[in-house]
Amino acid sequence: MKFIHLPSVGSTNSEMLRRLEANETMEEGTVIWTTRQTAGRGQPGNSWESEADKNISFSMLLHPTWLSPARQFCLSEIAALGIAEALDEYFPDFEIKWPNDIYHDDRKIAGMLIENRIVGNRLQDCVTGIGININQTEFLSPAPNPVSLRQLMLEKVLENEGAYPDTLQPPGSTVTLRAVDTGLLERLEASMDEIAPEAVLQKVCERIFSLYREVRDRGAEAVGKAYRDRLYRRDGFHPYQDTETGETFNGRVADIAPDGRITLEKESGEKRQYWFKEVKFVLPCGITKE
Repeated sequence: MKFIHLPSVGSTNSEMLRRLEANETMEEGTVIWTTRQTAGRGQPGNSWESEADKNISFSMLLHPTWLSPARQFCLSEIAALGIAEALDEYFPDFEIKWPNDIYHDDRKIAGMLIENRIVGNRLQDCVTGIGININQTEFLSPAPNPVSLRQLMLEKVLENEGAYPDTLQPPGSTVTLRAVDTGLLERLEASMDEIAPEAVLQKVCERIFSLYREVRDRGAEAVGKAYRDRLYRRDGFHPYQDTETGETFNGRVADIAPDGRITLEKESGEKRQYWFKEVKFVLPCGITKE
């Protein structure tokens, strides 16, 4: 892999695509990264908040010409699984919220935007843009459920001290900590070293690229199973909202199709497939998330 560091950039995905469109030669596995992304892009209509020098934003270039465009969802599975497995080295129990957000409990620590270039009937380039919250402890956007690695570690220490965080808040609220002495909180924060974003970047990219080669050389079955075993809300019934009808219902994940569609089964036994943005997850605070 080749790493290209930019001190500051609007969007690593936009920069990677600009270089591709300018016919700049870049080998597979090239990564453009920064700790200062000023105009991060999420899924259409969404943005990504990242405090300068606290987190990591990067884009990885792949050339999956061996993969049918009809099976391109496996690239999403690879990236999501790679992030979750790499972050497990820092803190346990990360999950994948369909299709590719990374969650811990009900909170989002990482997201991605995949942009593929298809020429004829084959995939030519895959640009996977990823943002991971590492050291940020205050989030100002209206997103209801962000979290960082540092927050998770701090909360674990606080829990051991008998303080329990109120972690999921309505938009515009901040995480509050019950029964926490202000001085204790300040001392704990000061004593905890920040996590090196570059180290997280290296681990995540190495894991993604390893899984990518595994799928290319041996097929997608094992990675697909591991992805499904990591799914957020993979067990039991949970609240969802149909974006077309507005109906809120309890459902369970019955299947993920090779093209990425999710099948949810209602408590009545009725099953329905959804594409991304056709269904929302209803979070414990009552907020819906696509």
